[in-house]
Amino acid sequence: MSIRNTPDEEAAKRAGYVQGRNDENYVQNDLARDRAVATTNDSAASGLVFGLIIALLAALIGGAFYLLSGDRSNNVVPVAVPQTETETTNEIQLPDVNVNVPEVNVPEVNVPDVNITNETPAQEPAAPPVE
Repeated sequence: MSIRNTPDEEAAKRAGYVQGRNDENYVQNDLARDRAVATTNDSAASGLVFGLIIALLAALIGGAFYLLSGDRSNNVVPVAVPQTETETTNEIQLPDVNVNVPEVNVPEVNVPDVNITNETPAQEPAAPPVE
C-alpha cells in the first residue's frame, strides 16, 4: 500500500525545501564573509609584522656595516699655537667732548603779584557718633 500525499502537503514540502535551501545559502554566505574578513585582518597583521622585521634587519645590517668599517681610533695630534703678547691697559681714555651752548635772550615778562587768601573760617571737627 502506498500513501499518496495530497497536493497541499506536496506544496508545503516543496516550500519547506526551498525555505531550507535559502536559509542554508544565507548561513553559508555569512560564513564566507566572516572568513574573508578574517583573512583580510590576518593579511594586514602579517604585513605589519613583515615590515617591522625588514626594518629591523636593515637597521642591524646598517649598524654592523658602520661598526665594522673604518678606523675608529681617536688619534688626535696636538698643534702648538704661538702665544702673542698684547698690551693690556686698565686706563680708559674718555673722549674730549666740548659743547658750546649759545646764550639765549629771554624777554622780560611782567607777572602781577597775586595774593590769594582763604577767608573761610575753619570748620570744627564733627562730634563722635553716639552709641
